[in-house]
Amino acid sequence: MSLLINAFSELPDNQSCGHAVVYMANHIVGLESERLERFAPLQLSMIVNGFSNWPQCRECEQACGKIAQRLCDEDCSLKDEQFNAQNLAKLANALSKWPESEECKLACEKIARCLSDKGYSLNQKQIEARHLANLASGLSKWPESKECKRACEKIAQHLCDEVDSLQDGHATAQDLANLANALTRWPESTVCRQACGKIAWRLCDKNYNLKNQQFTIQNLTSLVNALSVWPKKQGVPTGLQEDCVAPVRRGRHAEERALQGP
Repeated sequence: MSLLINAFSELPDNQSCGHAVVYMANHIVGLESERLERFAPLQLSMIVNGFSNWPQCRECEQACGKIAQRLCDEDCSLKDEQFNAQNLAKLANALSKWPESEECKLACEKIARCLSDKGYSLNQKQIEARHLANLASGLSKWPESKECKRACEKIAQHLCDEVDSLQDGHATAQDLANLANALTRWPESTVCRQACGKIAWRLCDKNYNLKNQQFTIQNLTSLVNALSVWPKKQGVPTGLQEDCVAPVRRGRHAEERALQGP
């Protein structure tokens, strides 16, 4: 089932796929707890990730709410080796599509506590920048949660401590945009500001070519909006905003010319 849902999620606008997903979501909702316990961590993350492509679907929300309840069970340990960083990132990012759901919030707070644990290292080889970006992006949907804040501050500290964390081959344009946008949910946090400052300095590096990094207009706009949260704070270059705004403006002008035609 998880493979089917994951496959159908590639075509979220296809009506037939949508109908099939609703059917499977209702099936999940109707499962007894004992049967849901048989699903492996990878299967759960794939199912939730698939359903998240239909955030407006009531049945998908209910199914993910039930899976979130399963994740909150005491006998469901997120420290299980099968709940690797990639699966946790997928779960957090997917469940965050329903920020009003109490079940999704509680499950993400459990993920946050797992990440915040002193015994959980972010230096594991399998943890990539995209995983950190998805975790931060997901957990940031609940900025009032102390657990989510602590976890994202740990991610921010990791970015500050690791010299190569934002170098080419480690973090993509989308990763940088997601990280900056997520960390701004806690503007009073010193370490979140410092991490965004590091992202800003990375963009200002004369050897960093925005075109080569395949920055989209959306990426740049997101970064400008995020970094403008600290316009006069130490650690964020004041010249960065104009450096980033300029290509955004050029891109918008190019789009306007394309729409106007010859």
